[in-house]
Amino acid sequence: MQYDDIIIGAGVSGMTTAILLAQSSRKVAVFEQSSTIAPTIRGFERKGVYFDTGFHYAAMLGKGEFLHTLCDRLGILPQIEVKASNNNSGDIFYHIPSGFKIEFSNSLEYLEEKLKCIFPDESAGIEEYLRIISNYVTRINRDLFSSVLSPESLFANGDVSLQDYLNSRFTSPQLKTIFSLHAVLYGSLPGETSMRYHSMIAGGYYDKIQQIYNGGYALSDAFKKQMKKYGVDIHTSASVSSIIVDDRLKVKGVTVQDGSSYQAENCIYTGHPRFLLDLLPESAFRPVFRSRIARMEDTVSAMVVYCKDNATENLSSSHRNIFLYSSLFPDIFGDGTESGQGPIFISRSISRDKQGGVSLLYPCDFNQLKKWEDSFIRKRPAEYYQWKKETAESLLQKVQASCPLISKHLEIIDIASPLTFRDYMKSPCGSLYGIKHLVDNMPLMARTKVSGLLLAGQATLAAGLAGAMVSGFLAAGHITGEDFRKTMS
Repeated sequence: MQYDDIIIGAGVSGMTTAILLAQSSRKVAVFEQSSTIAPTIRGFERKGVYFDTGFHYAAMLGKGEFLHTLCDRLGILPQIEVKASNNNSGDIFYHIPSGFKIEFSNSLEYLEEKLKCIFPDESAGIEEYLRIISNYVTRINRDLFSSVLSPESLFANGDVSLQDYLNSRFTSPQLKTIFSLHAVLYGSLPGETSMRYHSMIAGGYYDKIQQIYNGGYALSDAFKKQMKKYGVDIHTSASVSSIIVDDRLKVKGVTVQDGSSYQAENCIYTGHPRFLLDLLPESAFRPVFRSRIARMEDTVSAMVVYCKDNATENLSSSHRNIFLYSSLFPDIFGDGTESGQGPIFISRSISRDKQGGVSLLYPCDFNQLKKWEDSFIRKRPAEYYQWKKETAESLLQKVQASCPLISKHLEIIDIASPLTFRDYMKSPCGSLYGIKHLVDNMPLMARTKVSGLLLAGQATLAAGLAGAMVSGFLAAGHITGEDFRKTMS
């Protein structure tokens, strides 16, 4: 079979790239090794309860904002239903030892006023920090692709770590904690992450966050409908075993594990960068590039406890995302060894036709499960399942006992561990957000030294829905020649 473009991976970035290329009348195929498309964000149902997985909520999805603009261009906007935002839709931060609570509501101005009242001696630093966030949100909504293509112009503190920035501006450990806790949503530590990257990922969450009914399932279904509309061939349970290149290192196609081959002019790889090295001959990349890929660090993995809320009362916090933390900055993320010492992110999925489940996400080091790393889904030893059950129950008990915002009627429905994420997300250590984007690392570029081979996904630009989606736009633009800075301005 001959295609113009073959995409490896049917995640958000792969599906975005596929739609954009197919819109330009190119013959496109997507190969996904999982049995369904969008395995990371698709979510699942258990006992009539819907749970989101890789997608919980989004920032800047309102009309005229950048994520809204991207979804509109892809044609998926009419197929998703965004929950109307209100003053009670922001995040809640709750410090377990002291009972200190602060709520983010949909207004940077309101947040600034609230923080200044709580931390009056930190007013100057609060103004500066939130001004950086505000400038980012404004610019990214006004001129998305110019901002993405020229990120060095966004911030004067581009090479400063989030930790160093906070230490130089603030004295209150509580305030530093509040401004760094969103790192849970991209999986790197404050000392590893630049202030710029933190603002790119977390900036929108300070102002406006929104949920989608049926969350990741609705998104994946909308992507699938658009791919079918434009004639994209979707191959699931199809693991690519090699990328075929000629003697001049020009892409010629791919080979799939069943032995079949497909020809193409271009190949867009969206998976974990480490696995890319196995798909090409060693001579395809220079040793320095191979070494760089091999040295890349993965973002954190997690334990996730999926619960049904059996409460009959209508809790005021039922649709709020809650960050629980036991330690203050700089020790907020704990050492990843004792359950409950790091931050816990609590999110409730929303659905029109099913009950939305409650998810408790706790960062967890893959090394805790090293003794079971040779096992696979549904083929693990009994001691693993016992450990997972006891760990989940302990975490739930701690959450219910320590935080009055949490329902006392949660019932554990399912549990995921770093091994679960490793096997479902095809990530070496079960990382939730691909590789870490460290302070001193340049991002991976879409174009590679192999002619016709491009990269997209969380490893290239940024983590999350927006990062993956924008990477797909950039990869497609290299092939079609479209300058999205002009066509989407």
